[in-house]
Amino acid sequence: MASYYFDLYNDVVTIGEEAWEFPDLAAARDAAILQIRALAAHSVQEHGHLILSHKLVIRDESGEVALITVGEAIAVRD
Repeated sequence: MASYYFDLYNDVVTIGEEAWEFPDLAAARDAAILQIRALAAHSVQEHGHLILSHKLVIRDESGEVALITVGEAIAVRD
């Protein structure tokens, strides 16, 4: 298992201080997408809008390993 940190960049920058354990980066990425979707739903409920460029950075002890934007984590349809 590897340790990963999630840093959220939206209206406020929140640097993850608690490590999450995942078997690999793909599993960490899947978990990050679920978190982004939950945060997106909350944003729509609370503020009535969504900013697709907000992002979540996944990093390990060596630094950034992946970046996922809200726009990549959700589908916007008419």
